[in-house]
Amino acid sequence: MRALVRRTALAAALLLAVLCLLRYGCTPYRIPSPSMLPGVAPGDVVLSDAVGYWLRPPRRWDVAIFRHPPGSGTFYIKRVVGLPGETVAFEGGDVWVDGRLVAKPEALQETAWSPLLAEELQSRDLLSLWRPEGGEWRREGEETVVRGEGARLRLGPQALDGQADLTAGAGPVGRRDYRLRLEIRMEGPGRLEGRMGTAGGVLSFRLQAGGEAPAAGEVAKDGLPLDRIEGPHLAPGPWHRLAFDGADGILRLDLDGRRLAQRPYGLRAAPLSAGGENGGGAVDAAPPSHWTAEPGIEVAVSGTARFRRILVDRDRHYFRPWGTGEGPYHLPRDGYLFVGDNTLESRDPRYWPEPDRYVPRARIV
Repeated sequence: MRALVRRTALAAALLLAVLCLLRYGCTPYRIPSPSMLPGVAPGDVVLSDAVGYWLRPPRRWDVAIFRHPPGSGTFYIKRVVGLPGETVAFEGGDVWVDGRLVAKPEALQETAWSPLLAEELQSRDLLSLWRPEGGEWRREGEETVVRGEGARLRLGPQALDGQADLTAGAGPVGRRDYRLRLEIRMEGPGRLEGRMGTAGGVLSFRLQAGGEAPAAGEVAKDGLPLDRIEGPHLAPGPWHRLAFDGADGILRLDLDGRRLAQRPYGLRAAPLSAGGENGGGAVDAAPPSHWTAEPGIEVAVSGTARFRRILVDRDRHYFRPWGTGEGPYHLPRDGYLFVGDNTLESRDPRYWPEPDRYVPRARIV
């Protein structure tokens, strides 16, 4: 009898806990708009995690649900970009806090890339999308073969600017942060180089393949070295996967899943933080007031090499509102600033009049 009573009491306690969680801590919401594409699509159902905010305050880059206006039954899902007491601005598609460019945490950055074109279109025929210059280029089945010194593939700024917006919220691609991904096989000693114009400057890399005494490689901005990379890098024979990007003022170069270089490249670059309360790192640089000429994106090879694919991705771009609320935004002591990831389709609080523009913690669920 006592065992039955204990089991009944335990079942009742569990049921009560589940009901309380659903009522106060884990409520389902259906998404009606494309404002958070590509991560959250219209028709998706998400669960709020209000319990987490009982234990800690909202952090930058959190995706959270809040009520607006006060006392109404209207809820919004957006991303936290500004914390109480900060001054927030949007320049060049990036988030600037108190005059510093704030980088997205790397895990979030991985979700922020969208393809310039669908991958099947970019991989179908490199020579139809990229313009070859120098050397000997030819197609062999699914591969593109090049032989020569200083042979180049170029995707000019006109080609980049001319691409349609195939990913919701990507917006115009000029003066953007990009990621270059490629698969290459060197058939002997040689050199692989890459260069791309980003919102923060012209970034480049150089890697060596084979040779008895391979020279060191490097990454650079506007022709000035940022870091030296000791060789050898590309072993002739096997296929290699390379990724090179410059987003939020941080240059990264990966080869076969291994990080070769990671450097901030702002005008006055500060060391990357380990993350912490606000997440990501920060680059101490003035927001750009004008843009320099862009060289587009180039891949250069010396020697003989085969490519299976070359892909270009672009970073998420936070647009400023048109006509009203362009910022900067001076947040009160109990106010958070939210934006949609797909800012071209997001009627976020930046469009709202003061004081509703800044969401107090009590309205975040």
